[in-house]
Amino acid sequence: MTHAGQDIPVEDRRSALGLALKSRTLARAEQLKAFLRYVAEAELDGRAGELTEHLIGVAVFGRPIDYSQPKILWCERAPLNYGRSWSGFMN
Repeated sequence: MTHAGQDIPVEDRRSALGLALKSRTLARAEQLKAFLRYVAEAELDGRAGELTEHLIGVAVFGRPIDYSQPKILWCERAPLNYGRSWSGFMN
């Protein structure tokens, strides 16, 4: 499966990520920046298929390794959802 942006050099995508993370829009959104950085870097490094809600919860949101609270990402990203499914959000 081909994803949008794969024909753009990785260096350019990393640069765009850096600009987004420094943007005024995200200036006070530390958790959102951490989430974006973590997910985007996983994609850029070819590890997107390894991402799980649990892994993101631990790595990004500081949950303990043994946490079992379901749907943390759904709750944390709800303001960005605008009715899209998780798969729609990631594509």
